[in-house]
Parts: sequence; structure tokens; C-alpha cells
Amino acid sequence: MDRARTPREYMRLLAAGAAAGSPSAGQLSPSPEQAARVAALAALTRSLETTWYGFYPATAGDFHSAVVQLEALGCRFPSNLATAGS
Repeated sequence: MDRARTPREYMRLLAAGAAAGSPSAGQLSPSPEQAARVAALAALTRSLETTWYGFYPATAGDFHSAVVQLEALGCRFPSNLATAGS
């Protein structure tokens, strides 16, 4: 984690890593999981930039979308864990 990097820089790093695949595993293209992570981070980055730099208000729908994208990146929230199996 480098606080000097912007969300877009992290998105580029993640996309570059996914595009390279995993040479040690003989993988030439990104796995579906890697592609999903890149898409999730791209959606979060666009939303952040629109809200933060574009001064657009964030809505409840934006919040829900952010939670979905964060979960795709591996974040888990206590309130969601309790109802995950229902």
C-alpha cells in the first residue's frame, strides 16, 4: 500500500498484472477472478472520481454499488456476513 498512489494508478497496476497472467502457472490471459477484480476496481475508481473530483452527490445506489465492488475485491462486511447464507 502506497498512499502516494492514486486509485487510477492502482487500477493500472492491477490491470497490468492481470494482463500479464501468471507466467509461473503457464497462464497467458487473466483468470476470470483477476478480470473481475480489475472491473471492480475500475468501477470504484470511476465512482470515486465522479463524486470526489466532479462534485456529484453520492446516492444510496452508489453506496450499494461500492459495497458490491468491494466484496468483489475480497472485502467482507460484518452485516453482510450474518446474512450471506440466506
